[in-house]
Amino acid sequence: MRSELDPNFALAAARLASIYTNLHELAQAQRYMDRAFARSDSLSEPERLFVSANYHYIVTGRLDEVVAAYRLWIETYPQEWVPHINLSTTYDRLGRLNDALEEARAAVRLGSNSVVTYQPLGRALIKLGRFDEAKAALEEAAGRGLDSSFNRALLYGIAFVKHDADGMQRHFDAAAGRPDGYLVVAEAARAALASGQIERGRSLYAQAIADARTARVDDYAGGLLAEQALGDALLGDTRARATACSGRSASAAASRRRGRRRSRRRSRGMPNRPRSWPIAIARLHRRRPTSCRRTVRCCRRACRWDARTAGRPSMRSTTARRTAWSSARGCRACAASPTRRSTITRAPPRSFARSSGGAGTSATHPLHTLAALQLARALRAAGQTADARQAYGDFMASWQNGDRRHPFFVAAAREAAALQP
Repeated sequence: MRSELDPNFALAAARLASIYTNLHELAQAQRYMDRAFARSDSLSEPERLFVSANYHYIVTGRLDEVVAAYRLWIETYPQEWVPHINLSTTYDRLGRLNDALEEARAAVRLGSNSVVTYQPLGRALIKLGRFDEAKAALEEAAGRGLDSSFNRALLYGIAFVKHDADGMQRHFDAAAGRPDGYLVVAEAARAALASGQIERGRSLYAQAIADARTARVDDYAGGLLAEQALGDALLGDTRARATACSGRSASAAASRRRGRRRSRRRSRGMPNRPRSWPIAIARLHRRRPTSCRRTVRCCRRACRWDARTAGRPSMRSTTARRTAWSSARGCRACAASPTRRSTITRAPPRSFARSSGGAGTSATHPLHTLAALQLARALRAAGQTADARQAYGDFMASWQNGDRRHPFFVAAAREAAALQP
């Protein structure tokens, strides 16, 4: 490669860093990005802005610097779509979804013949709960002959939200045989787990992990393993947690090692003993104050959960397991915390559970299933019986084709029955 033949060729190193970032190989990405940033003086102005923005996005996490670089790029070169698409991704990471949508629309307007411009547009619309608009935008891309497994995965999630089984199967089949078809298989695995089809979800996760390994996207495969453990933990399935996090085969061990590297982005520096977590959280916040806000909030919730909960699981296993369980505890602590009547009545009932894109996760993520149930429980605790019945009904509908003998569903059915007049 040119970057190896000529170590001073900064742009090649920056491009490699972007590729490794997309492959979730963060250590490699940071290594090449450090090299590019140190040698960026010889580049043109757009290239320097590209390197500066990516350096702060990948290495320092200073997203304010990333936004400033892309805004300057846009002002200086208003006809280029690349800074718009990258700025959209940055705003998405910051949780500024309306700004992300605006930049994604600008990217499509300037680069309508590139498939990648439609990806942040579809993602932003889904996270805003505007599923019909997202579907129309992605189908417009397909009508232009622009197709990708990423787009198919987004369309699969929309079909899942719309209860369109035929659409889900169509997008699943369309991605079969593609090198990156694991993106759609992973989305199908999330959907199966979220709808209570536990065994099918496990099978699809195994397929997605195997396909990602075949494509040599090893870190993504490890991330899927950690993601499966988190999904199982959210649904209270301890057997699946043990299977996903402590498999004994050589391939599972390799995936766990790759999962650790991916998971360190979320839990870097977190020690095993919860009593030491507040110190580590403060250190994490000082090191990357902007990009780690969600991680810090989640870890603080996990600390509060551990302080209240006896018999916590062992923390002696892999970082992937530690990340999955601390994240699950954070989500549960947030959902199960005492809720005042005024808190619920200020928010539209069931808005989070029904707006499946609004949690900052995939539209098919099992977190939405948990949110529907915890909303019902919060409404019941606040004495809003009619709304609680409706929320329990929403949860039962999401589990319509799921395993009705699963303890998660059995407990919910018992609670719902107790509310009947």
